[in-house]
Amino acid sequence: MFDKRDFLGFANQVLSKQVDVLNNLGALSASDLDLTKTVLVVIDMVNGFAKEGALYSPRIEGLIAEIERVMQICNDRGIPIVAFADNHTDESPEFKRYPIHCGYNSKESEVVEEFRGLCLVFNKNSINGYLEAEFREWLNVHPDINTFIVVGDCTDICIASFALTAQADFDRRNRDSSVIVLTQGVETFDIPGIHDGDVYQMLGLMYMSSNGVRLVSTLVE
Repeated sequence: MFDKRDFLGFANQVLSKQVDVLNNLGALSASDLDLTKTVLVVIDMVNGFAKEGALYSPRIEGLIAEIERVMQICNDRGIPIVAFADNHTDESPEFKRYPIHCGYNSKESEVVEEFRGLCLVFNKNSINGYLEAEFREWLNVHPDINTFIVVGDCTDICIASFALTAQADFDRRNRDSSVIVLTQGVETFDIPGIHDGDVYQMLGLMYMSSNGVRLVSTLVE
């Protein structure tokens, strides 16, 4: 399928350019946002990924302070904040692909304590929170929302799934939208030899960017 030598040589050039791009992203100013059309979406910042359990990752735990800061900016400006929490039934097919995690109404499925009281929580039983009926109902009640600021985990899985589905849904309905991922506010896990965190972080961001998702470093006042 690939000539290994040629492919790796070309891939090195592509990745080198992408590293430069990501390292030089500007910040998004909250003052530039239309507050009536914007929502902050916090994905899977739950105990089962950020504090304990089979899929705990220190990389995810390391997001807490940055996301809390972003949430405070949004809260101060009246931007609504929604959070998705992995909350799986015993029959979840995900358990065939991943270790058992974030069981229904378990401690692992709870949003980290630092964020409680700052966000409206929607449970999700798949990698794609946008598909959850309760969230779709919330969007219907807030028809002006078309700008999604996205933070959380995992960049290449749940973040990418939400971001691209949100954009595609608005495209499907011939509505303009803006999906913005804060690169300092997203992360993915690392399992040596299976899922290299740095590589999949890069690939997830590249994939979203190449499909029209806007990448910025962070949110500032």
